[in-house]
Amino acid sequence: MTVLVTGANGFIAQHIVHALLQQDYQVIGTTRTEDKAKRLLEHFEGNRKLKFEIVPDFTPLNAFDSVFKKYGKEIDIVLHTAATIPSPRGDSYKKNIALPTLEGTKNIINAIRKYGNGTVKHLVVTSTAGSILDFSKMQDSSVTFTEKDWNPVTLDQADSNPYLAYM
Repeated sequence: MTVLVTGANGFIAQHIVHALLQQDYQVIGTTRTEDKAKRLLEHFEGNRKLKFEIVPDFTPLNAFDSVFKKYGKEIDIVLHTAATIPSPRGDSYKKNIALPTLEGTKNIINAIRKYGNGTVKHLVVTSTAGSILDFSKMQDSSVTFTEKDWNPVTLDQADSNPYLAYM
């Protein structure tokens, strides 16, 4: 069974890749640069069940198409962990963090529809726990956040803070 892990060099993604390799899955990881892929191959000691593809920018409409053209018939599961990490710099947090992450998610879904429609059986999209938090209720000990909750911050509100944009 083959699993595609986008953003494979991320903190959580590296743990996911490790667990998948221990369970004998074939893993195709995406990174933005060849250097990051090389470092991960070294980290995983050149494991033959691990391959990497470079997706320098996941915001263009066809960002993941080349990966699916190459491996589409092999990929059974997609774990989309790629995201734009917050940076306190920039002129628009909405434009530089929130929207690229949203576009990347839409683009992996579109690539699956085009090239993996008959083979991809599962798609998992990871996110920060901040996606479900309502900060106005954080101090209320009677509140329990679940998968039914959603962060009420709008894209325009997120533009004021890189961490809000990430969440």
